[in-house]
Amino acid sequence: MDKLILAAIVFVLCFIVRLVLYVISKKKKKKKNQNGIATEMKYLIAKFNLDKGKVDRVSIASIISLLDAIIISATLTLVISVTDIIILELLIGLVVVIILIYIVFEIMGKILVKRGYGKK
Repeated sequence: MDKLILAAIVFVLCFIVRLVLYVISKKKKKKKNQNGIATEMKYLIAKFNLDKGKVDRVSIASIISLLDAIIISATLTLVISVTDIIILELLIGLVVVIILIYIVFEIMGKILVKRGYGKK
């Protein structure tokens, strides 16, 4: 039960911090007149040929923040459930995070293309 509470706390903290960082960086970019967007959005735009104007929104950023929080909390739950050896936890966590990031963003990119965020 303690592991689930820890995973829930990590999920909420990751989601809130990630979304707040996006909003703060977005405001700073507007003040400086720079055309910067989040790395995940750059990846989705390049990989799936999405329209930059449609993708760079707070709603998409909140979905990305949610997915990042799910990835981190799921990895944490899996790793602390499997072993207590720290080096093994780090290695398993690294592999799981990389695999989950790739799978989740591939699915999200395909969903965004289906929803009409692609270039016409």
